[in-house]
Amino acid sequence: MAPFPKKRRGKLYNIRSRPLKTVNRFIQAFSEEGRLSDAPHRRRPKATTEDEDPLIVAAVVENPFQSARQVREQLDVDASLAMVGRRLRSAGLRNSVAARKPVVTASNKKSRLQFAESHALWMADDLGRVIVSGSRREWPKLRERVGRGVKAQSRASASHGSAFPDADVMFQHDLAPVHTAKVVKEYIENRRIGMLSWPAKGADMNICENIWGYIKAAMVRKPVHPSTGDELWAAVRQWEDLRAHYDFVSALYAYCGCRLTALVI
Repeated sequence: MAPFPKKRRGKLYNIRSRPLKTVNRFIQAFSEEGRLSDAPHRRRPKATTEDEDPLIVAAVVENPFQSARQVREQLDVDASLAMVGRRLRSAGLRNSVAARKPVVTASNKKSRLQFAESHALWMADDLGRVIVSGSRREWPKLRERVGRGVKAQSRASASHGSAFPDADVMFQHDLAPVHTAKVVKEYIENRRIGMLSWPAKGADMNICENIWGYIKAAMVRKPVHPSTGDELWAAVRQWEDLRAHYDFVSALYAYCGCRLTALVI
């Protein structure tokens, strides 16, 4: 077949608005092989063989606590970690971090028992005077905020604000660094805030854990991620909505005594 004239190639290039290299490639393919479609080519060979794929899956099924790196080293597979992960996902396996039980030492057990014995007989009215607190670190999707939200456009420090003036309350915290910092301790002493001595490793006795669970369940149902301050504030209002569920919070306070009694028994 006669070669395609260069002048006509330029016109064809201008008409189609395609790179001249692309036009030449199609012309050459049509002139030499009479085709306009892509030439048949082999797919990139798999990084793992048909024999290695089931072995990768079997290794994780036998020991689900292995990482992709450990599986690759165990089987001596010449493939990337991403490839090993794809083989596992194609078999319906997903990686996750196993739940870990908190380490409770003998000293923790002793302090927990002492706390439970000294407060197990508290009545619901006594427990109702306790202001519970808790903290969570979550991915932005959950859109949570600790405590009652206060919308502010500036920075705030621990030394500003008032703390329940003329109220007969006690404050409970989980010994987090933000509560045990020197400036916080001085603030608590200066304001004469009553403190409820809380034992370490006592999250299971804190009703705030149940409240966080309620907030989480409500927040993850929201499909939109807040991108502005107003949208974030609208999401934080979920915490304020909890105030309408007075019976839920009251029931948690009433159940505190049962939790402490269970520790003593």
